[in-house]
Order: sequence, then C-alpha cells, then structure tokens
Amino acid sequence: MRIHVAGFVCLGLLACGGGGDPGPRPLSHHFDDMHIAAVPIAEKQSVIEAQNAYATAKMERAKAEADYNESATKLSVAENEREQALLAEKSARTEKKAADDSNDLTRINAAAAELHRAELARKAADEKVSWLKVYREYLKKWLRYTEEAMYAAEAKYELAKARIAQKKNIRPKGFDPAVFETQYKERSERAQRARAQAMQIKQKADAKKKQWEAMVKAAQPKPATQPKPAATGGNTSGS
Repeated sequence: MRIHVAGFVCLGLLACGGGGDPGPRPLSHHFDDMHIAAVPIAEKQSVIEAQNAYATAKMERAKAEADYNESATKLSVAENEREQALLAEKSARTEKKAADDSNDLTRINAAAAELHRAELARKAADEKVSWLKVYREYLKKWLRYTEEAMYAAEAKYELAKARIAQKKNIRPKGFDPAVFETQYKERSERAQRARAQAMQIKQKADAKKKQWEAMVKAAQPKPATQPKPAATGGNTSGS
C-alpha cells in the first residue's frame, strides 16, 4: 500500500488565487490497487461503482471549468452590447432635441418614442451585464464545488478499496482503515459546504436573470393595434 502526503497541485487559476483559500489539495492517503487485485471482480462492485463515480466527478469538474471560462466571453460580449446601447440612446437623445427645435409634433412624438425605446434597451443591457457578473461569480463557486466533489469522490473510491481489504483481512504494512474513513468524511463535508455556497450565489444570479428578461420584454416594440372590422347590419332573415 502507498500512503503518501501529496504536494499542492493547482487544478486551475481559480484554486490558486493569491492570498486567499488555496482551494482543495490532493488526497493524502491512497490505497494501492495491487493489494486487492486477487479479489474476484464480483466482490469488488462497490469499488467499481466508486471508481465510475470518481471518473464522472472529474468530467463534471472539467465541464464546470469550461463553463466558467466561456462566461468571460459572454460577459465581454454583453459589455460591448451595452456600449452600443449607450450610443443608440445618445443618438436618440440628439434626435429628440432636434425634433423639439423643429416644432413638428409628428417628428417630436416619433423621436420621443424612439428615445424611450433606446432608454429601455440601454437599461436592459445594463441589467444583462449585472446578471452575467453575478452568474460568473456563481460559476466560480460551482467550479470550486466540483473540485471539492471530485476529491470527495476519489476519497470514496480509496475508502471502498480499503474496506474490501479490511473485509478480506488484507493488511499491508501501515494499513489503518480509519484513516480512509476520516479522509472521506472530511472531503464529503467540504464538498457539501462548497455546494451550499454556490447555490446561494445561484439564487442571486437567477433573480438577476429574471430582472434582465423582464427589461428585455419591456424594451421590445409593441405590435401595432389592428383596427376592428366594422360591424355589418341589415336583415339576416330569409325571405
């Protein structure tokens, strides 16, 4: 059995931000597969299940990192859209001033309506940027959770192997089953705390998204009202 204290490994820029919490570290204790290699596969289903769960957790962490990285692009695009909306609002305001000076009521009314739409569009663009900033904060927390969950899944995998060894009375030098029990408990609790923190931010992000969607809807042009057809009169009775 190999039980070692692994050095710090940074799984991404988020986990190694300077000064703060460095993020989850690799596991300190591993159980070498070779010690239970002779145990029949049928008796190692718990190990296989834990191994598959660990593989899934690694993929989920990779997906979370990809989502976080992509959110930077989405935020950048939204900030560009806000700049365009600001320019459109500025142009509409200039046109409104010119219309006011013309004393042409038709032009004034059209310019006022266009300015109102431009203002609503700019406010919606502002809200989109605000939402994406909070959403990106959530994705950062979610990535942290998936890192913690990945190590918790690995700890469960190591524990599953240790339990098989204990059940089969396999005792490599220095083997202590309690070490693996404690390791999994600690990693599982860390993952649960990280998930709770992420979900708190998600609630804020979801609320921000709803506000943005409402503003987008308000900024959309209203469909023109179609005149109702005139009612037809006359005698409909047969002769």
